[in-house]
Amino acid sequence: MKRLPVQMVIAVVLGTVAGLLVAAAHAPWADRTVSIVAPLGTIWVNAILMTVVPLVVVNVIVASAASAERRNAVRGATGTFVMFVGVVTASAVVCALLSPGLLSLLVSRGGIPLPPSSAAAAAEQPSIAALVVSIVPGNPVKAAADGAMLGLIVFSLLFGFATTRIDAQQRASIVALCRAVSDALLVIVDWVLRVGPIGVFALILPVAQRIGFDVLRSLAGYMLVVTLLCAVVTIGAYVLAVLGGGVAPGRFARALAPPQAIAFGSRSSLATLPSLMRAAEDDLALPADVSGLVLPLATAMLKVAAPIASVTGAIFIARVYGIHLGAARMLPVIAISVFTSFGVPGVPNGAWTQLPVFLAAGIPAQGIGILLAVDAIPDALRTVTNVSVDLAVATVIARWTRAA
Repeated sequence: MKRLPVQMVIAVVLGTVAGLLVAAAHAPWADRTVSIVAPLGTIWVNAILMTVVPLVVVNVIVASAASAERRNAVRGATGTFVMFVGVVTASAVVCALLSPGLLSLLVSRGGIPLPPSSAAAAAEQPSIAALVVSIVPGNPVKAAADGAMLGLIVFSLLFGFATTRIDAQQRASIVALCRAVSDALLVIVDWVLRVGPIGVFALILPVAQRIGFDVLRSLAGYMLVVTLLCAVVTIGAYVLAVLGGGVAPGRFARALAPPQAIAFGSRSSLATLPSLMRAAEDDLALPADVSGLVLPLATAMLKVAAPIASVTGAIFIARVYGIHLGAARMLPVIAISVFTSFGVPGVPNGAWTQLPVFLAAGIPAQGIGILLAVDAIPDALRTVTNVSVDLAVATVIARWTRAA
């Protein structure tokens, strides 16, 4: 799996070259080749898609059950969770405000034809009233089948919180089952990602046949926008530490440098935890009881850069497909990006976790393969952003604790 990002990029290049050659051939055999290869990309996306709904459900249940337990069990944890939600929501709103304008400068609208199976869903513009009603699904199973992710996540949250009101042994059994299901589903995802280069090649080939090198220009524009947004949110972490945590900017930057280096190389927030603990306690002199509570929770749950992937990714794919995202589509995109940031596991090559947002916005799932193809560098940058905010939040909560 370590070579997968490189293989994905090679698949994009090969798919683009093959698409250009097919377009230049103007021969019946070339069109037949595309018609044979293209379904492989759809099959690959469907293989990921079939795991997303159950994976979101079980992980949201586990996250909400664990959150409620921690709030009751650990003093001061309520403020920690409120701050987690606040910073992730702020990140989602910033991405929703900045991404459309930035992408409009770099990415052409409607460059990729909509898949016929997705045209009806993309054309439908739900009303705000319909959005509000969908928050409480009359049938959670039907909501899952229809891809109504907002209502399904609300049901999963309520179910997870409800487990804190039943017998502890029964709750432990439910959580253990959900974790086991999640682990099994991640194994399936791992299998699917291993053949990802084939799927990406099959997705890029027909796109390159239609729009040529514009696909590479669009992907480069998307990566530049993600880089800019990661920089904005990371700068926000420094501002938060200075203004909210009372830490000198130079001191915070020096303490944060080693965790950031580990984050970029590993693309795993959890891998930075020992370095974060050392930075918090030795370099910033934060109380051990604060860093011992906040940082493990933050590295496991606080994925403030998740909206950079999901919100910006959804807006980007909607733009290249020529789909208009009105308010009734953007509100679920923002809400689901916040919810799933806590419930979906943070794993490398994690662009596939954006699928719930795609489903809520009526965006073709095939677009996820395009994002997966170039996710290595954005994923590393998002991990750096996550770690930066983790330490900044710890400084703020430490200051609150001292004031109390």
